[in-house]
Amino acid sequence: VRVIKGSSYQWFELSRVRIIKGLSYQVFVLSRVRVIKGSSYRGFELSRVRVIKGLSYQGFELSRVRVIEGLSYQGFELSRVRVIKGSSYQGFELSRVRVIKGSSYKVFELSRVRVINGSSYQGFELSRV
Repeated sequence: VRVIKGSSYQWFELSRVRIIKGLSYQVFVLSRVRVIKGSSYRGFELSRVRVIKGLSYQGFELSRVRVIEGLSYQGFELSRVRVIKGSSYQGFELSRVRVIKGSSYKVFELSRVRVINGSSYQGFELSRV
């Protein structure tokens, strides 16, 4: 399925997809998806993903994901990740992650990491950094 709406471009190669846009609820079970919305580019290669954008909740269970939003670049190779951006909460359970944000460069090889950006709290349990 290929969907082009307004200024946003959405291209999906997937097995199952359920979309309810009245409530801004999107549930995807797919193999490959490339999403371009506004000025942000998001390209996913994943197994399962559930996205609720009305409440600014994003929960991912995926194998590989590359996210570029605004001026920040985020590249993840992980097993599980749960992100809530409305309250600036990010909790990761992953194997490898490479993060570039602004002028700071971070490379992590870790087992578990919990990040709360609202209160500038970072707690890591990792193997190499």
